[in-house]
Amino acid sequence: TPLKVRTCLQYGTTSTTNTNNQQNPDNSDDYDSYDDPADSTDDGLVDKNTSTVVSCSRYATFCYALWTIDAVKNTTKVVVQGCWEVSDKKETCINNECISYKETKSGHFFCCCSGDNCNGNFSYATNPMLTDSANLATDGDYTPFAPYTSIWSSPTVYICFAMVGIILMLIIGFLTCRTTTKAVSELAPLAPSGPGYSSNLYNVDNLKLVSMIGQGKYGTVWKGIVNEQHVAVKIFTAQQRQYFLNEKDIYSIPLMESPALLSYFGCDERRTMDDRIEYLLVLSLAPLGCLQDWLTDNRMPFGVFCRMGKSVANGLAHLHTEIRKGDIIKPCVCHRDLNSRNILVKADLSCCICDLGFALKTFGPRYECRGEIALAETKSINEVGTLRYMAPEVLEGAVNL
Repeated sequence: TPLKVRTCLQYGTTSTTNTNNQQNPDNSDDYDSYDDPADSTDDGLVDKNTSTVVSCSRYATFCYALWTIDAVKNTTKVVVQGCWEVSDKKETCINNECISYKETKSGHFFCCCSGDNCNGNFSYATNPMLTDSANLATDGDYTPFAPYTSIWSSPTVYICFAMVGIILMLIIGFLTCRTTTKAVSELAPLAPSGPGYSSNLYNVDNLKLVSMIGQGKYGTVWKGIVNEQHVAVKIFTAQQRQYFLNEKDIYSIPLMESPALLSYFGCDERRTMDDRIEYLLVLSLAPLGCLQDWLTDNRMPFGVFCRMGKSVANGLAHLHTEIRKGDIIKPCVCHRDLNSRNILVKADLSCCICDLGFALKTFGPRYECRGEIALAETKSINEVGTLRYMAPEVLEGAVNL
């Protein structure tokens, strides 16, 4: 079977094969001294009629083309075309399309291919991966292959990144606003206890202690500030935890609000610098101190004296009264340590009752103290409080609630 003869377009040379020193396409620089054909058109384009189809020798199995590009005029000038014989690096010419992937030092472009007349259309690509390029016609204007551009130069990529950035900013803004809203609600002015049961009505993490205003057997009292509001902070040690729990429980009873009682804002537990546990009750502040000290240092008209006594009686009556509002019940509360040190004077010279560490709740013949319910008829109430303020029946241990 006779071997198939390769046919190629020939232009600018009469040789059908390359010389030995042109065996490798990389040696296309050897054409740097090649004189341009005289029959090239004035604008640097090859006349279609000057290219001829020739049959290559049995050793020339490829076609080639050599050309230059005028970047100013945006035109292409063919230098030479013809048959090509390759002795090594044959893989560079096995493509059916004639594509050059690099420019020589002199500005020439060289390509070779393995199809019949495949050198009639040639092109230039800066990246070997770009093989699906538009073919270059030898009889018309040619725009050089556009340089390879990465995905980062595509506007679509930047648009996608911009959209992702906007979405992330919206998410961060939403989370920030939600956190800020929550923080603002926590930083709102302190609200006294409501009608329902609550053991901690306010986050007192922002509490700042200013100065100590009182100290007793069962705790110390400090003046504090929470969100620019002055409060009284009663601090219990770990040994006084039971008094803290009892007072917190009494203040947390529903329907305890009364002008003659301190308002309860919340509680907290914390560790000191020396790793001791402290328990805090945050209450409303009575700026004039206890009634005992105020009576010692001040004189007052009879009307003020009556108003003070009435406010104390109102507070005690509120503690002793059982209140029902629907399903909400406030039981009777016995203070058990009412004296002039446990009565505070407010700015308007009215009084309010404080120190409910010994208080207990009563339900008819039963009472609750420290979480335990017992019958007063079967179990006596321990004598607590200040002796000179105790009722005779309490002192005798014969009280029956």
